[in-house]
Amino acid sequence: MIIDTIKLFQFLSIQNGEELLSILILFIVFFFLITLILFFFAIILRVKNWLIDHQDKRFRKNWDSVILEVMHNNIHPFDGYKKLKKRHSIRYLFYLEEYVDLLKGKEKERLLTLGRLSLKKVYRYLRSRDHGKITYGIHFIGIFHPEEQYKFLMLNTIDMNMALTAIREMSAVNDISIKEQLIKILFKLPNISYIFISNLLVNMGPDIVPFLRQVIENRFIAPNEQMIAIETIHRMHNMECLNLSEKVLTQANDPGVLSCWLRYLEDQKDMHQLDLIYPFIEHSNPQVRTAAIRVYLVLSEELSAEDIVKIFNDSNIMVPINAAEIIDRSRSFPYLSTGSIEELKWKDIYKEILV
Repeated sequence: MIIDTIKLFQFLSIQNGEELLSILILFIVFFFLITLILFFFAIILRVKNWLIDHQDKRFRKNWDSVILEVMHNNIHPFDGYKKLKKRHSIRYLFYLEEYVDLLKGKEKERLLTLGRLSLKKVYRYLRSRDHGKITYGIHFIGIFHPEEQYKFLMLNTIDMNMALTAIREMSAVNDISIKEQLIKILFKLPNISYIFISNLLVNMGPDIVPFLRQVIENRFIAPNEQMIAIETIHRMHNMECLNLSEKVLTQANDPGVLSCWLRYLEDQKDMHQLDLIYPFIEHSNPQVRTAAIRVYLVLSEELSAEDIVKIFNDSNIMVPINAAEIIDRSRSFPYLSTGSIEELKWKDIYKEILV
């Protein structure tokens, strides 16, 4: 086909001297060939996908029967493993994962044992240079053999994306010592939002709270770690650390730590914290002032005119905006004369909530 095209080009150029026409014809032939190749490629893909779907239907009959026998303890997982077809395929492991996600207790443990026997290809994926295959490997090791995944993670902490993927997959591991090591790895990862990390930690469950409490109580030299720990217990709605309020609010100097703790107190709604919170209403940092005023408004039974004047004359607009949200919900307004309202710096915001 290519030789015929070249001859055609030469004929047109020599005999007729119409070079432009020759180029156009050449392009037409080229794009026709490309279209033809893509057409056949699409047909091959369609046939391949049809064959895979047809295979899966046959394999799933085998997988279902073996999985159900193992799940109900009719056969040992090793005997079930020997009866499986395509037992090392990624398709089989994805299918087994669907069963594992639906089960608890001994039935789930039996299927996890069955899955561990089929991880030969998965372990090879962990040594691949292809990040997609590594991600598959991390995912399945995290489900069927998290202890092994932890060993892999400790050898690959330099790759931040892989470390985050592995930790996310391992968040439900039952071993508290592994969880503590994972948290320490997360603390060392640079340029990661403390909110993002706290979301990962929440999935690890309440058994990490004692470790987080130690971080809050003792790691004043590492405010980022404290912020992660505080944000995590905040998202867990955990009350076990409330008695640390005095220590945190008197010893912490970082505005981020103070703000996180004040937001935690706002969520807990503990009236006993009010005296500790009040001094922070006049803190030099606007982020801390905003958080302090929010929790003060949530806990206070009534507001005074002095409170309104202080809030709506603040130098930072975020203070009255946040206050207005809470005051509007409570609908509790102290009396202020029209003249006093007009003198407020952020009078328009205050007038909005009076309507």
